[in-house]
Amino acid sequence: MKRKLCLLSFSIFILSAFVQNGYSQDISTAFKQGLAYYKDGNYKSAIEQYNKVLLSDPKDENTLYNRGLAYFKLANYESAIKDYTDAIKINPKYEDAYFNRGLAYYYQESYSTAIADFNTALILNPGDAQAIYNCGLCYRKKGDYETAIADYNKAIRINPQYTDAYYSRGLANYYKGEYQTAIADYTLAIKLDPNYTDAFYNRGLAYYKLNDNNHAIEDYTASLKINPDNSDAYYNRGLVYYHQQNYDLAMNDYNASLKIKSQQADVYVSIGLCYRKLEKYDLAIADFTKAISIDPKYAIAYNNRGSVYWIQKKKDLCIADWKKAADLGDATSKKYLKDYYNIDY
Repeated sequence: MKRKLCLLSFSIFILSAFVQNGYSQDISTAFKQGLAYYKDGNYKSAIEQYNKVLLSDPKDENTLYNRGLAYFKLANYESAIKDYTDAIKINPKYEDAYFNRGLAYYYQESYSTAIADFNTALILNPGDAQAIYNCGLCYRKKGDYETAIADYNKAIRINPQYTDAYYSRGLANYYKGEYQTAIADYTLAIKLDPNYTDAFYNRGLAYYKLNDNNHAIEDYTASLKINPDNSDAYYNRGLVYYHQQNYDLAMNDYNASLKIKSQQADVYVSIGLCYRKLEKYDLAIADFTKAISIDPKYAIAYNNRGSVYWIQKKKDLCIADWKKAADLGDATSKKYLKDYYNIDY
């Protein structure tokens, strides 16, 4: 059972804190207060202050822009885009507005539109490594890994210390199945930032793909030392222990994952598989049943519970589970019904 990669999203937001000449004292104070609220993370209050400024001057591009930033922080992407767009109408060369509008489109999964905005920002500032990098993120989301890698390469040429670009290039190479190349990129990111927990974690995934279990365990462990709350790192380290037949260690990690995030059907299935290997069949059934209670359409859980019932010679229960798994699209269960009970289903 494959777990997700730790993906990287945008992390830098540009704030233009301009105080306009000619403002009344009240309006200037409102603008400054809006900036202060934004800095403190009180985005709704920031918007209220920016609204006061815009009542006086609806075409103040910088206040529109800053209100857009606050809306973005509240995940109100439509309002953010409207404010950035209005700022751009007033100032067609407003690079930061194009850049941040691109971010908002990215989070709306409008990747092509986001790329267009980042490219406009690049026309205004051709040396903006982050805009190039963000284009790469969009192309990766579109599944165009080659173009994404080309953009990451451009960003790295501009800024050889661009840690996130190495990391994201590693992700793109991982998705291409180029696991050794991905490992090399994650390693470069780790050299630049020894506390880059996601780079350790994802490098562990790449090592696992190459059946290099010892290095995978080392990286998952390193990731957990930096971030002990990564439930996926526990889970994936547990998978490696399982394949090494260290079932007790595997279950320790699976249970650690559940302490962080309890409703994980696949983790309960994995614990059930360990109990099955240890011939503790009733415990295995209990965990497969727990997985089904979390996800009633989890075919693998029905398949595995049915297999334990088969071991226990509980024919009716076995057939019922395998039929349910087959109904959910599990071809293996359909084959089992034919092979073990001569049932065409």
